[in-house]
Amino acid sequence: MSTATSTTSSTPAVPALVAEPAIRPCPFCGSEDVRSEAAAPSVMCHGCLALGPRAVDRAAAIAAWNRALRTADTCAECGEQVQVGGCACGDRA
Repeated sequence: MSTATSTTSSTPAVPALVAEPAIRPCPFCGSEDVRSEAAAPSVMCHGCLALGPRAVDRAAAIAAWNRALRTADTCAECGEQVQVGGCACGDRA
């Protein structure tokens, strides 16, 4: 008795490539030597060794890093230059 088996090849679906957002310079030292690692989804500045928050994936880690206040940002309320932690008017921009 012979049984025929069907050998259909099913290739796994390949996820579409999504461009990651650009990583902004370090909010603490201004260095542009910042990198995101896939093994531990976070962003690290190789200038001052600041480490961004861990996230579920690289894109989320980059987004969190990019939201950090930077000294070049301006406050939406008073228009003054924002320092890390807020601005003179007490708003968090």
